[in-house]
Amino acid sequence: MVGRLIGSCEVAVMPSFQHFQQQAGQKSAKPKFSNDTLNLSMILQYAESAKKQSFQALCRVQPLVKSYRDKIDETSKAMMAAESSLGGEADIPPDYAAALGQVKEGFAEHLAALDAWMGVLTLKNEPKAEGALVKVKQSGERLESSLKGLEVPK
Repeated sequence: MVGRLIGSCEVAVMPSFQHFQQQAGQKSAKPKFSNDTLNLSMILQYAESAKKQSFQALCRVQPLVKSYRDKIDETSKAMMAAESSLGGEADIPPDYAAALGQVKEGFAEHLAALDAWMGVLTLKNEPKAEGALVKVKQSGERLESSLKGLEVPK
């Protein structure tokens, strides 16, 4: 649990998304892109660039997508572990709990979209590639929006 001192009393503070990202980054021992550079925007830029060359070039982006997907999965698991550890130690404000629920749904949706996109790339299924990419973009935007709603109570 994260806390801060106010006067002589410690006040419980809900962890922020950055806290969960740091936890996930600490667990990862695999050599990957740094947390600062591996993001959806970068993946989409690579995908757009590859798409202009050929569908085969787009399929070669899959290892990068997998690395990004693994980082998203680690962050999601870190959030759930932190939530579990907070359960008995602190009263979680209803607004924070609701926002956390939306974030968990966002992670699940984004992970599913990434898995579907990787499956399309693995099978080299060109007709389904664009639709899978659109779902990744949309789910990423929804996840980002839900994360903005997860603010540390003051």
